[in-house]
Amino acid sequence: MKPEETVIPGLTVQGRGEVKITPDVARILLGVSSRGADGERVARDNAAAMRRVIDAVKRAGVEQKDIQTRKVALTPQYGQGGFGGGGRSFYRRRVASAPARAFNGTPAAGEPAAPRYPAVNGYEATSTLRISVRQLNDVGKVLAAASKAVPNVASTYFFDVDPVAAATARKDALREAVADAMEKARTVAEAAGVQPGEVRLIGVSLGKNTFESWIEASVRNQEAAGPFNHVNSGPPQEQSLVITVTARFTMPPLPLGTP
Repeated sequence: MKPEETVIPGLTVQGRGEVKITPDVARILLGVSSRGADGERVARDNAAAMRRVIDAVKRAGVEQKDIQTRKVALTPQYGQGGFGGGGRSFYRRRVASAPARAFNGTPAAGEPAAPRYPAVNGYEATSTLRISVRQLNDVGKVLAAASKAVPNVASTYFFDVDPVAAATARKDALREAVADAMEKARTVAEAAGVQPGEVRLIGVSLGKNTFESWIEASVRNQEAAGPFNHVNSGPPQEQSLVITVTARFTMPPLPLGTP
């Protein structure tokens, strides 16, 4: 006789849950650029312009918690002419033996050629805000208010999903995915002659969340483009939030072999 052997069979199935969700918040990127010969004054002018923009969008109904400063920068500008209008030379020559000839483009006889460095002829200050507008119909009003406050303000916008709504949708999709896996397991158990109640769930692992991949990529690309590139989104489109799970189940022990 063969000794009786007992194994604990397992069952692994995949479940899929899908929930439709539509972006419900607009993210507006606003940028202000200021230029001039004096860096300190350029920075002050830029800050003042951005304060006017912030005050304007607040009057248009945007709350302080929905206004974030994303970037502030002061960058030297190089080249002939420049914002100051002097334009003495595109390059400086730094020569230790003749400091008075710093702007002279040609070394004296017998003088070694010195490295050439670009001359700073002005400065550009830029600042960027990200504004969340939770009433999509107010996007035009907010953009108009910003433009009225600072006529040369740059702007772009895209649509996003509020984190609370996204978390709720994610939970609903996960419940649907687990329920789908449970139903598949019961179907397989019944086909194998096992009572559905004897199949127990012992583990679940999450698969790819397609919605999060899409929304993260969209936000990342739009943020990278910034307000000065004028790449606006179209109307908010319904998206599918899909979650897959792999579920593992146990079934009652089944004897193998015969006495």
